[in-house]
Amino acid sequence: MKWIRDPIYNSYWFHRFINRLMQKGYKTHSENAVYQAMRNIKYKGNLHPYLSFFVLLENLRPSMNTVPKRIGRKIHQIPIPLYRSSGYRIVLKWIAQSIKLQDDPKLSNRISGEILALITNSKSIVLKKREDLLKTILDNRTFSNFRWR
Repeated sequence: MKWIRDPIYNSYWFHRFINRLMQKGYKTHSENAVYQAMRNIKYKGNLHPYLSFFVLLENLRPSMNTVPKRIGRKIHQIPIPLYRSSGYRIVLKWIAQSIKLQDDPKLSNRISGEILALITNSKSIVLKKREDLLKTILDNRTFSNFRWR
């Protein structure tokens, strides 16, 4: 399988991020917005946009997730380990959802604002979702032995 990459950063995950933000099939609009946001990050935050994006993905990536499994009459949330690519996919979904919930009419400002907020550990929906997932995993760690059934 050939991995499709974006033209500027030559990265598969940037390509996935652009596709995740695409609305109504306008890929060039989301490409332009992401690249403008990366320029904003470079000038506002004095950071290398490509490296900061991947450090952010690696820091936010969950290593475990929960899957529902019926045991007897109850449905338990069973913690399972995740592959690295699945964790990246989940983080990209969280970031795209939080970007779409913001009020700024310009997509590039929303993207750069969210990424800068995540880098500086400000309040963000993504951090809340990550904390909720970790709390769910810790609450259900006693059911991890049901993973093999």
